[in-house]
Amino acid sequence: MKIKKLLAGLLTVVAANVSHAYDIEVDGIRYNIIDGKHLAVTYRGEFTPKTIAYITDNDYAGDITIPDSVDIGSGVILPVKEVGKYAFMNCSELHYVKLLPTIEKLGSLTFCRSGIETLDLSETKIQAIPNGMCGDCLNLRQIYFPEQLHVLGTESFADSGIEEMTLPDNADIGNECFQGSKIRILTLGKNISTIGSWAFRDSRIEQINNMESVKFFGYQSVARVAVRNIVIGTEVLLISYSFQYLFNLESVICLNENPQVLGNATDTFYGSNADCILWVPDEYLEAYASSESVTCFFHDIRPLSQVKLEEATAADSTAMTLYDLTGRRVSDPRPGQICITSDGRKVRF
Repeated sequence: MKIKKLLAGLLTVVAANVSHAYDIEVDGIRYNIIDGKHLAVTYRGEFTPKTIAYITDNDYAGDITIPDSVDIGSGVILPVKEVGKYAFMNCSELHYVKLLPTIEKLGSLTFCRSGIETLDLSETKIQAIPNGMCGDCLNLRQIYFPEQLHVLGTESFADSGIEEMTLPDNADIGNECFQGSKIRILTLGKNISTIGSWAFRDSRIEQINNMESVKFFGYQSVARVAVRNIVIGTEVLLISYSFQYLFNLESVICLNENPQVLGNATDTFYGSNADCILWVPDEYLEAYASSESVTCFFHDIRPLSQVKLEEATAADSTAMTLYDLTGRRVSDPRPGQICITSDGRKVRF
């Protein structure tokens, strides 16, 4: 399984003697004392020397809410500010974890290979999801993020079972973040900058909302998956062979005025459905239709004004980013205005 690569890179072989890795245990939860000032949740099991070290008998189970502070004895109360690396790794009977506002940091592989179904981070202060956090969590169904989150780390949801996810506004996606996962529908934050290389490789992703906000698409970032529609925004700066082997691709909406943002389309869309339609703002149609780097792949290039018109729904004005027919963002559509939604539809408000 793919998460082994992270395990090999982040776990080290420990000494021949099995070692315990906690300072205190209170109400069934083990902690390390950090600099005498705060606590970090740690694992209950033990490291066992192997070619790749792993945690044995890590028996956190059921529903757990991590407290915001703990009395460590003699009247000394310390805040809980971290969840250490591997803390809930391999906890097969774990179902639900809620972290409170004192939590500022999560370690790598925090819930890796656990049975967790719901993870609530919404009240925490964390800004980054660590590498491999929920890798191989096949039962994962729901996760609640804090608003200030700005990045999902490498392989943080690789091979996981989560099918739908909505990200905060500024959360970028790291390399291989969802590879091999069951993710089907992902709604990006409206200010996302980056989708890393191989982010969705071998996943089940079918729909990515708000893609037009992305500025940097990594190598094969949206490749080898079942998406039918792609939207490329006005501020895109880099596309690196990003949309290859999209056999189900039906349409690409490119809002950028410069055809060169697509690079050599034969390379950018290599192996994808060559019969898909490229939609562009009417005023840019001639530039795209006369660009050899575009027409080498796209044989059907049409103006956005010809996109089939639908009636708008409440979701179109709240969950979607909207653009007018020239590719300019619309924040407050007026009655009767026609807009393009972030999932590639044309709607009238």
